[in-house]
Amino acid sequence: MQMPGIDGLGLQKYLAEHRTFIPIIILTGHADVATSRTAFRSGAIDFLQKPCERQQLLASVAEALSADGTFRQEYAQGARINSLLATLSHRERQILELIVARKSIKQIASQLHTSPHTVRNQRASILKKMQAESDACLVSMVLFARAEVNPWK
Repeated sequence: MQMPGIDGLGLQKYLAEHRTFIPIIILTGHADVATSRTAFRSGAIDFLQKPCERQQLLASVAEALSADGTFRQEYAQGARINSLLATLSHRERQILELIVARKSIKQIASQLHTSPHTVRNQRASILKKMQAESDACLVSMVLFARAEVNPWK
């Protein structure tokens, strides 16, 4: 917390502003309640006061590595879904949005001034491109991709 130049909270803020998501454990000899609260609200995995027990530090590192692994898996899943979404045509995206809005085939056809048969064919193409088995799976994928992955949840 009292490093020369930028302090621990400043570094934590800088990393977050630059979307550099790494797990943070703050280990300091200068702790107070306000500083620890700020660190946790900014996403620190743990806030330890020196000297700390070896087991406590190792447990914090294990927790940080686990949280980081989960974040990286979710980030990769979101990137995969976004790359699949990028393969859709403009019309397929329109239909996908209406599927996500829980519109029926007939409602989609009416809104887009086309036939239900055409919508069914385009829906089948969307399912194939998105590697989805059902409309529910599509909706789930789209909602996942739209959610901002939070590395510190």
